[in-house]
Amino acid sequence: MNNETLSATSATDCLVLDLGKQKKKRIKKMRRGQGMLMGEVQDTLSNLRANGAIDANARPVIIVVREKPKKKKGLKLF
Repeated sequence: MNNETLSATSATDCLVLDLGKQKKKRIKKMRRGQGMLMGEVQDTLSNLRANGAIDANARPVIIVVREKPKKKKGLKLF
C-alpha cells in the first residue's frame, strides 16, 4: 500500500464487533468463514449497511473474541 491509502484511512473507519466469550470450536469455524459466529457478523454487517451506518462496499471489520476456558474434568479433591 502506498502512503496515500494509509493516510486516507482513520480510526473512524473501523468497526469493532465484540462477540464475547466463545468456545474454541466456534472460533475456529469463524476463522474459516463458517459457523454461527460468522453468521452473527454477517447479520450485523447487513443491518448496519441497510441502516446506512456504514458504506455499502465498506470492509472495515475488527472482531474481538475471548476464548472461553475449558471446564476442568475430574474429581475435586480439596
